[in-house]
Amino acid sequence: MYQSAKRVYNELNAIQRQNHQNPNSKKFLIDTTPFGDDPSDAPTIAKDDDGQYYIITGRILPTSNIYNRSAFRVKIKIPTEYPFKPPTVEMITPIYHPNVGPQGK
Repeated sequence: MYQSAKRVYNELNAIQRQNHQNPNSKKFLIDTTPFGDDPSDAPTIAKDDDGQYYIITGRILPTSNIYNRSAFRVKIKIPTEYPFKPPTVEMITPIYHPNVGPQGK
């Protein structure tokens, strides 16, 4: 299961690399990750009432005029049972959006 979660992290890194190639694209920056640079390192696992997770935090930096003055912090929780259990995304920065509830989920 670790390899599946690592694949999600690698795809987030690919999005981050695209930021450098296309300056007009939306930007995503990874702040913290449970995965080390060395592939042999074991990832850090966070535990809560719902189970065990790999947690990645980052920031979305929009480029559209109305939103480009702020960064939106995001927490991505990848369960250790992934891909059999879906990841969850939580907005840490308060945001008013029809797809985001009051708890940021």
